[in-house]
Amino acid sequence: MCKLNSSFIEVKPTTIAKINWVLNLLVRNHSLDNCKNSNSQLTIGFQNTNVLISHQFYKDLAENIYNHEHHMKDGPWISLPSGEKDYLSSIFYLVNSLQEYGAVDLDHYGRFKYENSLQKKWGVVTKNIVWDYIKAFCNQHNISYSTKPIHNCFLTHDIDFLYAGWKMEGFWALRKGRILTTANIIFRRFFGQPIFANLKDISTREKRHGLQSSYFWISKKGRCTDGIKNADYSLREKLVEALRNETSSLGAEHGLHKSTLATYFKEEIVNCPYEVKANRYHFLKFNIPAAYDAIEEAGIKIDTSLGFAEHYGYRNSYGLPFCPYNMKEDRPYDFIEVPLHIMDGTFIHYMELAQSEVFEEVKKWIYEVKEHTLFTVLWHNNELTDYSYAEMSKCYDSILEYIKDEGINSVSQDELINNYLSNYMLRF
Repeated sequence: MCKLNSSFIEVKPTTIAKINWVLNLLVRNHSLDNCKNSNSQLTIGFQNTNVLISHQFYKDLAENIYNHEHHMKDGPWISLPSGEKDYLSSIFYLVNSLQEYGAVDLDHYGRFKYENSLQKKWGVVTKNIVWDYIKAFCNQHNISYSTKPIHNCFLTHDIDFLYAGWKMEGFWALRKGRILTTANIIFRRFFGQPIFANLKDISTREKRHGLQSSYFWISKKGRCTDGIKNADYSLREKLVEALRNETSSLGAEHGLHKSTLATYFKEEIVNCPYEVKANRYHFLKFNIPAAYDAIEEAGIKIDTSLGFAEHYGYRNSYGLPFCPYNMKEDRPYDFIEVPLHIMDGTFIHYMELAQSEVFEEVKKWIYEVKEHTLFTVLWHNNELTDYSYAEMSKCYDSILEYIKDEGINSVSQDELINNYLSNYMLRF
């Protein structure tokens, strides 16, 4: 049998580390094991090997050239001089979102633009093209790999606001002429039952379908310099503690929703009265690799920020959690990225779909990717009420029912850590 072994990678040590990372990804996530019906070992290198990789690609990376317009001129892949696809290098580039390194044309919040992405250029944002490349590589070299269906998802909720509902939904009800509804919303706000404090109801809905989720809390108040609002609550106040305890008793977990303020993780984690294993950047305001450096420094084990606000699908063209690669230190980071795929606001604020159209869009995509993607869903608590986003609330219920009917399970933070982080770097 033919084993993949780094001693047969005929390239520079720094390139060996990157290829070794790709092989680890294939082994851990796809059970890539060995060559079938072959007595020769795979050799990987720039020339005179049976797996060729692009010398120019790694030369360009060494010179900090990351732009996808440079690397992927013919399609969303790295090409060999012969014009053939370099699958291993393409996987490394795509999964690690290298197109975002050094990006300068950012949106008005300082975020990488979907408009500038290779996913937009080549029309592949909803496609798990890395999985296609993995299959093509394995079939090309007669290597066995797992085809076991994934059928898992990570359900999440970002808690941006608890108290703002009396304004947001109160004015909506007033414009609709629903005076009694307006009065009820205002009454609830000032008598301890704000309408966005609906987390127990959310967890109850999920538990009814045998599912669980994670809530991501902001630990800082105030606006950042870009005008983005952070929390309107404090993590140690009685209402928040009660909500956290109630949802925990129903199987929910909790994480940090890193504020957009210029504060370090340690300044925010200290405000959290629970262990912080997972993070999502508020407003998806982050830049790679600085965001990854900060996560590792803080000792956080899961980040789940890697998604486009503007479109659902794959920001890195890959469907499973992974340990990102630290380009500066030439090693994997010590945490897993669990990409974000579906966010409620994407559909109505960016894609401008009618609320009644969202479920069919989500259902169609989940059906297409459930076999090869552990997909992450984000639904905000303020879009799970009976008021301006009533249809989005119904949509989430429909998603939960569909997920359960399709035999898809929700996974916990600990399951993600155990399955995708522990002993990540094997040695070939």
